[in-house]
Amino acid sequence: MTLRSHNVVIASTDHAFEPQEPGHPPVLYIPFDDIYFVHLERIESSTESPRKGTASYWRVRGQGDAADGAKWSYEDPKPDAAAIREHGEV
Repeated sequence: MTLRSHNVVIASTDHAFEPQEPGHPPVLYIPFDDIYFVHLERIESSTESPRKGTASYWRVRGQGDAADGAKWSYEDPKPDAAAIREHGEV
């Protein structure tokens, strides 16, 4: 699976997984090793999930505000969400 944002390939993987999160729409988690961070830059934005922890956000380089939040992850997830460590949501 190849994922693009604004015609930029930001991930390519055969190892995505989709955990079941009751009450939430499905989301694919991609291993960090399969995400092209060279095309991403961290933005000063975060959100808090009571179950997962604090999410960090990235935008696609050179794409302006339209690409903010193209990728996010829980870099230090809570113990119940440990399976998503070193994975990003795209």
